[in-house]
Amino acid sequence: MSAEEPVASPVQWSVPAQAAVLVRTASARSRTLQYLLPGYLLIATGGLVTAMRVFRLVENLRQGVRVDQTVLEAAAGRADLVDWVSVGMFVLIGVFFLRWVHAAASAAAVLRPEPARTSPGWAVGWYFVPLFNVWKPYLAMREIEARSARDGRDKLGALLPVWWGLWLTVSVSGFVGARMFVVASEPILISAGALLGCVAEGLKLVLGWQLIRLVGRIRHLQEQAVERATG
Repeated sequence: MSAEEPVASPVQWSVPAQAAVLVRTASARSRTLQYLLPGYLLIATGGLVTAMRVFRLVENLRQGVRVDQTVLEAAAGRADLVDWVSVGMFVLIGVFFLRWVHAAASAAAVLRPEPARTSPGWAVGWYFVPLFNVWKPYLAMREIEARSARDGRDKLGALLPVWWGLWLTVSVSGFVGARMFVVASEPILISAGALLGCVAEGLKLVLGWQLIRLVGRIRHLQEQAVERATG
């Protein structure tokens, strides 16, 4: 090597360059999630239709209307099938959603490098901690929003609290409705459980649509932040 040849120095990422890589990863995962969510909406629609049919059958039985045994068996079979498909789709969406949350939190941490209240790992991990999963994931998502927005501007407005409120309502109404329907012995309570099931399935449609908007909006904020930093 001659004296005139420059010595190669280690490659160091600037914040904008690192942010660009992380935002590209988050954007790719958000698009994958958004491609899957219409399937969730379709299954939720099927769940709502099935829940309404079950509620109608329960009401007929409660009011003394004779229902053929084959009709009951067919309704139970459809409900079981929809439940299994819903569980499978929920797990699939959950995996891709949490992968996106981790990527979005990682990108947000670089876009505004200041002490973080929630690490990317805990932005995912809080969903699995009982009691804390009632509010900690929301705070983590709010931090992603604040770090991705321009100087505190361009925030999501009511979109984030509405999404989280829907998530909690769907979770509680679905659990309570299912327990009432299975465990209750009084016809009126069984009917109320079936009705709560209808409410939960209907709210799932709104929840899915809000999640599509939320994911797309955060992706837009982060991509804009990178454009400003590298422009």
